[in-house]
Amino acid sequence: PLTGINIFTSYSTAIYKIAGLGDPIVGTIVGNVSLMACSCLAVLLVERMGRRDLLRMSCSIMTLSAVVVGVSLYSSTDEGDDATPETAYTTLLGAAGFLGGFSLGCGPVLWVLIAETFPTSRRSQALGGLNTLNAFVNLAVVFSSLFLVNALAGCSMEANIDDDTLCGAVELRKAVGELMLILAFVTAITVVFVTAFVEETAGSDLEALDRRYCCLPSCVPRAKPPQKQERLTDGPPGPTPPPRRRGQEERPLLPGDKRALA
Repeated sequence: PLTGINIFTSYSTAIYKIAGLGDPIVGTIVGNVSLMACSCLAVLLVERMGRRDLLRMSCSIMTLSAVVVGVSLYSSTDEGDDATPETAYTTLLGAAGFLGGFSLGCGPVLWVLIAETFPTSRRSQALGGLNTLNAFVNLAVVFSSLFLVNALAGCSMEANIDDDTLCGAVELRKAVGELMLILAFVTAITVVFVTAFVEETAGSDLEALDRRYCCLPSCVPRAKPPQKQERLTDGPPGPTPPPRRRGQEERPLLPGDKRALA
């Protein structure tokens, strides 16, 4: 959630509006198509490229896309209240790339890594807890970004991103551009973090991953009790020889002794 994906999904029409796009709904449709297409592509690449490389590629695309949107909006402050079509189309292209990059790796692959790195005995609790935490962080990022844009633009805290009555259009474009550059910085840090600390889990079974990552006593495999080995014979068991007396030397059985035992 700290990558800012919910800022694009929640305020997409407002971002396209201040960027000068004629119909913001068209931008939302293009972004959703990019999400769906890259999600299908992630299904094909998650095993071929591996989780680590796919995450790095995803965060790199998001970083470049956020830089494109940020520079486009920030540099359009000298165009007046109405942005040029070049700014609108560049913002649309960058936003679609950001959404596609997220659905390529950070969206689906992150949950695959969580499911693989947590032990089997704690996997359901971990997924439930992290999903709840993800929802709260998303909510905090969405609401805080609105106040951050107003603070950067010097507007009233009651203004919306696309509300040019309480704040000028030029100030809003510049503030949203600065917000996009902040998101680019966060995703760039994510690329460094994945490169330095995330290990590849593709091709490993869950039991091997449990032994690698789990430090709980329940994860330590228990030693199997020794099994009694049965003596293999070619046929039915033969007659039991008579007990040997104390001091009696052992001698081989003679043919007569075998008939007596029989």
